[in-house]
Amino acid sequence: MRDVIGQRRLLARLGERAVKGDVAHAYELSGPRSIGKRTVAIRLAQTLLCTSEPGVAGGCGTCLACRKIEHETHPDVRVVTRLTDLERDPDKKFIAIEQIREMQRDLALRPLEGRWRIVIIDDAADLSEHAEVALLKTLEEPPRHAVLLLLTPTPARLLETIRSRLIPLPLRLVATAD
Repeated sequence: MRDVIGQRRLLARLGERAVKGDVAHAYELSGPRSIGKRTVAIRLAQTLLCTSEPGVAGGCGTCLACRKIEHETHPDVRVVTRLTDLERDPDKKFIAIEQIREMQRDLALRPLEGRWRIVIIDDAADLSEHAEVALLKTLEEPPRHAVLLLLTPTPARLLETIRSRLIPLPLRLVATAD
């Protein structure tokens, strides 16, 4: 599978579940920094929204939906990343409550092109305290068509009430043979 090394089984299992319609509303992708969490999240989104080969692990990579996801232009996929507060502390990055509220407004809408609305929260451990509380509401009552992918190298930094609502998908270090 394209550019995913060592996590193929994980994506294949999720692809099989997607074909059956057995998709959870929220997953925690965890593992060391630079292991490929964001790449796996993008491939999972492609698995769920691919129009050429639905359910194929990682999607086809060539259909319009897969290409839009790859370029972060798909209307049903949102990537939330950390902001820098230049006024307070230019070295500190965080995910603000405004970003989570905007995500919630998006999730309230039906998908435009696919079956799901997917949100990738990159480095979810950097959610501000208020953002965590707002996210918890979405996790407690997710829209039927929502899939949230929370990426973090340090799952213990997430609130336990958030973690308890996520399906853990730990990414492992890759063996040389992979």
